[in-house]
Amino acid sequence: MTEVSTDPIDGPYRTSSHGIWKRTGERTFATVYTHYSFSPDKTFTVTIKLKTNITISEDASSLSETGTFEVLDPNDNDNIVFSGCFNNTGAPYKRLRFDAPQNTAPTVTITTPANNMVFSTRDTITLVASASSPYGIAKVEFYSGDFKLNEDTTAPYTYSQSNVNPGTYTITAVATDNRGATTRSSPITIIVR
Repeated sequence: MTEVSTDPIDGPYRTSSHGIWKRTGERTFATVYTHYSFSPDKTFTVTIKLKTNITISEDASSLSETGTFEVLDPNDNDNIVFSGCFNNTGAPYKRLRFDAPQNTAPTVTITTPANNMVFSTRDTITLVASASSPYGIAKVEFYSGDFKLNEDTTAPYTYSQSNVNPGTYTITAVATDNRGATTRSSPITIIVR
């Protein structure tokens, strides 16, 4: 979750619209919060319930906001006086602070062959990896120890090799997402006799 804190334009006569915003997309957030308004003499006047979605520009200099609201009867909060929807573009708040979306590292797993599988030197060995990221996968690289065997840019991510010399090999896969974050898989061991 990302916390977005906002101060209303109207200053001290309204409570700040603080909320915990759930990230619903790369730069899109949503929350539901209750806003209490007061008159200049600090007498309670109205309760407003808001459901808000915002999309923050890529450079975080502006936002667009859509949502719905319900204005409740100050004498009976179960009674809705009126409701509506809104759509704002720009920066409708004096201050907007948010934690920039963090690039979540991709996940990657070698699915084939099984760990400790034994092959003969005549076999064609096929490595298959599964990878995912909310930003998409740019490539998956296959390694034997520190030596890069190959890379694949389309799922299913595979690499095949024939005539492998006898030995024991430690195999990993490295996934790179479309934002440049990488993750190395847990290693598997293959044995060639």
